[in-house]
Amino acid sequence: MTVTARRATLTLTIALLALLLAACGASAQWDAGRSLGIAASWAYSGGDNGYRLELGQSDFVIDAGFFTAQNYGTLGDGDVYALEVGIGPSMFMPEYQGTSFVVGVAGYRFSPDDPALDDDDSFTWWVGAGDFEHSNGGLFYQYRYIFDGPIEGSQGIVGWAL
Repeated sequence: MTVTARRATLTLTIALLALLLAACGASAQWDAGRSLGIAASWAYSGGDNGYRLELGQSDFVIDAGFFTAQNYGTLGDGDVYALEVGIGPSMFMPEYQGTSFVVGVAGYRFSPDDPALDDDDSFTWWVGAGDFEHSNGGLFYQYRYIFDGPIEGSQGIVGWAL
């Protein structure tokens, strides 16, 4: 990876982390009465499967994940490290009681199985529907669509809120 590419990757990573911190801070200031919940989940999507650790409430979700990806462009198979941030409509409409959905941004690092190839960083949008509020423990299900990157496409997610 060239120096320019590394600087661009670092800049985008810092921007994503700043967005993550801003979402947490904004949500905490807007409604301090809601509690956060933690959940662990398994995502399945054909050959791109993996795990997420999520922190969420009805307004937003933050998660980190590890996936195995197959046939990612010319890079082939490899591991994917993810950081995803999403917000729901109740972030802006406190009385919103409709279907739970989230729109978010994500950063992915793809590490190919072939050691001769460089890692690939990508940033994209995603949308999801299902249970993102983990303050009530138990089994949950989500559906996500990721618009680009190494785990692009539909994902079904099954997890347990702690």
